[in-house]
Amino acid sequence: IKPSSRGEGFEVTTYAGLKGCSGRGTQDGAVYRAKFNHPQAIAITPNGNLFVGEFSSQRIRKVTPRGYVSTFAGSGHSGLLDGFGPFTMFNCPVAMTADRKG
Repeated sequence: IKPSSRGEGFEVTTYAGLKGCSGRGTQDGAVYRAKFNHPQAIAITPNGNLFVGEFSSQRIRKVTPRGYVSTFAGSGHSGLLDGFGPFTMFNCPVAMTADRKG
């Protein structure tokens, strides 16, 4: 999502993930090689990190301004469990937000 080049509203483009990719996945790596599995929620932090909630994989993915995608949180299994990194569980994340601290 970026400001429209015409100066009106916003324009949505693919920044990360394989365009037209027939297979879904949770492959980490450079934005042009990463795969996502039903991305549903997006939040952008003040320092430019993009967080993506994946409905089908039960994960939160992080996309850095330098163009790297990694799994930030989620075990890949549906459930509700507080924790850090892969020791957390989500149940179909569909909404996210970021505050001033990121």
